[in-house]
Amino acid sequence: MTARQHGHRWPRVGVDHAVIGLLKTELVRRHGSWRSFGQLELATARWVDWYNNRRLHSAIDDVPPAEFEPAYYARSTTVDAS
Repeated sequence: MTARQHGHRWPRVGVDHAVIGLLKTELVRRHGSWRSFGQLELATARWVDWYNNRRLHSAIDDVPPAEFEPAYYARSTTVDAS
């Protein structure tokens, strides 16, 4: 089955693969082995939380995504209301 048959769009699949590559490079390869699946699972959850909420993103003026998103939607609703 292709990605399209699963309801995915090709660009999104590429983004997913890029994020998985980052996870492998930044977490798994850098921080080594874990003693259990639970430890790896917790480390992965922490990395995903950092990636989604606290990392500084250069495309949005080095603002964490969790800060940028509410400000973005606040601006867009203000523009739409005008």
